[in-house]
Amino acid sequence: MDHQLDQLRISELQDNMKLLTTENTVLHSRMDALEVYMRVDNLVIKGLPETYTEAAQPPSATESESATVQNGNTTIASVVQFCNTQLNIEVSPIDISIAHRMPKGQSDDTRPIMVHFATRQIRDTVYVHVARKALRQSRCHIYVNEHLTKSNESLFREC
Repeated sequence: MDHQLDQLRISELQDNMKLLTTENTVLHSRMDALEVYMRVDNLVIKGLPETYTEAAQPPSATESESATVQNGNTTIASVVQFCNTQLNIEVSPIDISIAHRMPKGQSDDTRPIMVHFATRQIRDTVYVHVARKALRQSRCHIYVNEHLTKSNESLFREC
């Protein structure tokens, strides 16, 4: 009798594990879809030289927020200048919601910039525009890429 109860309990636990595994898979898919959607208006610019203000250490918790805002504004100004001069695309600071430096990767000489554009139209103009091709042909080492999730980035590398 105890053996039958044990078997029943094991069966219940196995069913519960299958259910939780399925639920976990669905939740991971939904989370990945949300991450992709959150990044759809973003681009990552690699290789754009850092200004003195950007290269300075980030402010500590005791310093005012104005230093953080000024550093963000400096990064936005760098992106605007890059788009206007090197890509020949008219972009103003109003077109950029936020821009900040990300940590350096292993192969990065400078910290990449994550840019969140105010509209997808502006983002697409910068990303899809013929200017990216001109940038490639100029042989400078500045690249404009989509802001991919870790899973999509590894999938892209494999392809």
